Amino acid sequence: SDLLDQALEIYDWVIGEFVSSKSFAPDENGTILTWYKFKVHETLSHAKHRVSKIDSPPAELLPLASDEILIWKTGGSVKLDGMEIEMEDVGFPPFENSKKYLLILAFDPAKQAGTVEVGPGGALLVKSDDTVEPLAKNRSYFKREIENRYGASVSKIGRAHV
Repeated sequence: SDLLDQALEIYDWVIGEFVSSKSFAPDENGTILTWYKFKVHETLSHAKHRVSKIDSPPAELLPLASDEILIWKTGGSVKLDGMEIEMEDVGFPPFENSKKYLLILAFDPAKQAGTVEVGPGGALLVKSDDTVEPLAKNRSYFKREIENRYGASVSKIGRAHV
């Protein structure tokens, strides 16, 4: 499909394990951002050309090991003046510790940072049988397209794009 080809063109497809996260309340609109650290197991497909501008991660989250990346998304919880403030991104559930994900990333290799620009459909849980499940149940577009083209197993994506 065109959308799948476009996603392979401009995004990096990475299998990573979620390690840790830290939330920040950076802006005047009160938007909470959370940076998630992932340990990269495998890059299935590298973007042929990158078009997205990626913000630099907060200095306190650096340095990163060579196999680590930082991914930001809205939502999270922070303490402000001793109060816990929580902001949930309802359509895009948080990542869970020690689980593996297929991430379709707008990525900047120099910063080792990126974001799932396509929204929740571009973050898929990799299950023990190597199949994927979208983080947001109603966002199964990429799961469907991946299965149509590569079959159910995500490792086949990597073999198709080496």
